[in-house]
Amino acid sequence: MRGPYTFSVLRYIHDVMSGEFINIGVAIHAPEHKYFGTKLISRYSRISSIFPDFNSAHFLSTVHQLRGRFEEEAHRVVDELPLDQRSVNVTHHTAKVLPKDDSSLQFSPESAGMTSDPEETLVSLFDRYVMMYWPDEEKRSRSDADVGQVFSQPFRSQGVLNSLKPKTIHGENLQHRFDWTWTNGVVNIQHPLSFDLVDVVQIPQKAANWSGRLTNLADGEDQFKITILLGAPKDESKLPAFIKAQNILNKIDCEKEFVKEEEAESYAANLKNEIHEYMQSRISVE
Repeated sequence: MRGPYTFSVLRYIHDVMSGEFINIGVAIHAPEHKYFGTKLISRYSRISSIFPDFNSAHFLSTVHQLRGRFEEEAHRVVDELPLDQRSVNVTHHTAKVLPKDDSSLQFSPESAGMTSDPEETLVSLFDRYVMMYWPDEEKRSRSDADVGQVFSQPFRSQGVLNSLKPKTIHGENLQHRFDWTWTNGVVNIQHPLSFDLVDVVQIPQKAANWSGRLTNLADGEDQFKITILLGAPKDESKLPAFIKAQNILNKIDCEKEFVKEEEAESYAANLKNEIHEYMQSRISVE
């Protein structure tokens, strides 16, 4: 089904007075598909190379928070009743998360088109308006969000995505917000991790970092099971490093499961059944 969509490009404006900016993301709304989606950069090398006084820590923190709030807005679009199509556009949704002001992050005027697959269109727009301007080495790494995109489509088609909600897990000394969770007495986390990285040394290092993070989260009051949605390297020469990364993750002392990208469709179907059975069991008890 082809339908209209509107989109807007998110810009980082380093100096509001001079108006210099770099495109860092894209938002799209396709009302007939009940779809609102965003795709944001996860790296900042090009920004810091252009603006030496760029505050990278603040930028990454802000983008992380925005990504979570945009995901919440995407859930609302799926859950809400249909509205008058003529009155709703992408700005209607982006303004809820990022109101128009004089801050360094601003959306461009919106544009429009037609699509039969808004998720695929979002990726295409992101490549066209954002990634084509970034260095080649940045393009060869996939972020966790990129891997998440592989799973979000089958989650959406199975009706699972609107059952997954953001939640912050609190350990004794650490906390972390996860975007896709559901609860059946235990918090079930679905979290994408990309190991499709340029630097092969970073592959096991990333696994070690997440091993430490999950170990520290597991000592809190929140009981959870994490399903790690694995993004494997596309370069076969990096597969030995990926195997090491999986060995590290396997040693994490918490309930866990691993799902590969090629298993996304079947996993989404199984997850749909698991959530449905749990909801039915609650209804029968009540």
